Amino acid sequence: MSIHAQRAKEELKAFAYKFNHCLTGYYIENQSGTKLERPELNKLIEDSEAGDVLLIEKMDRLTRLP
Repeated sequence: MSIHAQRAKEELKAFAYKFNHCLTGYYIENQSGTKLERPELNKLIEDSEAGDVLLIEKMDRLTRLP
């Protein structure tokens, strides 16, 4: 895990804790948001269920595709 990914993970954990929530999983990917081949994003989508909340550091970290 890169130092940037570790920092983002710690910030998200602190944010969730501040609002008395816990995080149940982490999906860390080093692929560009402009790529279609995103194994971790595909895994996240597959694992997601109705009512789940996705907490991300910045929107452009999820995707840059239209």
